[in-house]
Amino acid sequence: MDFFSIFNKKHCLAWFITFFAFTANAQDNIESFYIERLPEANIFASINDELPAVLNYFTPISELEIISFYKEKYGDIVSQELKYKRLTLVFHQEKREIRIAISKQNNKHQVDVILLERI
Repeated sequence: MDFFSIFNKKHCLAWFITFFAFTANAQDNIESFYIERLPEANIFASINDELPAVLNYFTPISELEIISFYKEKYGDIVSQELKYKRLTLVFHQEKREIRIAISKQNNKHQVDVILLERI
């Protein structure tokens, strides 16, 4: 085995270890925001690595059960509005505002949850 073969293998291994350590360390510094969801959620969008964090899903659960679930998870509803057949609920938790929009989509409900920084 010649010098360049050994050098290339060692160089590649060192690069891989450095890259992996940097990537793992970078992942440790990223804050992830968890958004509560119903167990029956069929998620079609989720962005939770920065605020505003968003979760969108479909569920066969009734609107009343969805409201009950989120009241159990986030407490009292601060405000609610029905506009264009979409019910929007607002909850506050510490420094966060949680907005939940519920709309009927055929025989299911679409649930859109947005987690925001409270001002």
